[in-house]
Formats: sequence, C-alpha cells, structure tokens
Amino acid sequence: MKKMIGFFVVIVLLLSLVMTKQDDFNFLSNCSKILAVSDEKLADENYVLQNGKQYYYFYNDIDKLKDKGFFAYNFYFDIETDLSQILDCFSFVYEGEGVDDYKIYYGYYDGYRDFRYVDGKKINVQVVKNDHEIIVGFPLIVTGY
Repeated sequence: MKKMIGFFVVIVLLLSLVMTKQDDFNFLSNCSKILAVSDEKLADENYVLQNGKQYYYFYNDIDKLKDKGFFAYNFYFDIETDLSQILDCFSFVYEGEGVDDYKIYYGYYDGYRDFRYVDGKKINVQVVKNDHEIIVGFPLIVTGY
C-alpha cells in the first residue's frame, strides 16, 4: 500500500512539473511587435542592429521566438490595450516611481526563469505605459521608453 501511495505521489509531482509554464508568453500574443535580444547573430531575416555584443531582432509573431536563445524581450502594445489584463498575469506587481508621463510597473511572472533585483524585490518583468504605447519587458525593458 505504501508503494502504491508513493507511486501516485511521484506521478502527481511529475505531472505538475510537466505542466509548469516556462517561457510561455501566450498571454502576450496580441502585441503589435516584439523585440528580442541575443548574444549571437542568428541566420534570421529579422535582424535589426548590433549594439556592442548584443543583436536585436523584431518580430510580429510570438511563435518565432521559440528555441532561438534570446535572453531579453520587449513586447509592444497599442495604447488601447487594457493594462490591467497584462498586469493580472503576474504573480505580483507594484508600481515604481514614474518618470514624466510614464507609469512604470515591476512584477514577477512564473513562466519566465530569469530575474533581477529592483528595489530589493526579485522581479522579472517591467511594464511601462506612456501616451503612445505599453511596453512589457522580460526581465527588464532593454531599450529606452
């Protein structure tokens, strides 16, 4: 009986690990464009520019990001996008100190492994809303806003 219970516990644990999201950005699929950053130049038609040792790529399709080794992402949304729907996807969110007309939010998204410490908190997503657009950056926004 103990072996049977142990077996079921192992199965439940394995299923929970398999079903855990990692780098699953499906909730961002309605963005207008995506900027992805790599340390390597990819054989990719979406190459935009090189800045130091980093290569920047623009995409319109979230599925093109998979398995390319990117380490940072910016997702751009039209200003009409409901900000609360984006922020509700994160484990926690807090509003940082804004700059001019920019509202800045920091949070943590369980589906992304990388993180930074900001204001003493472990974060892996930054969101900025201005008069023109909403930018969501993993782990931070890698361009100006």
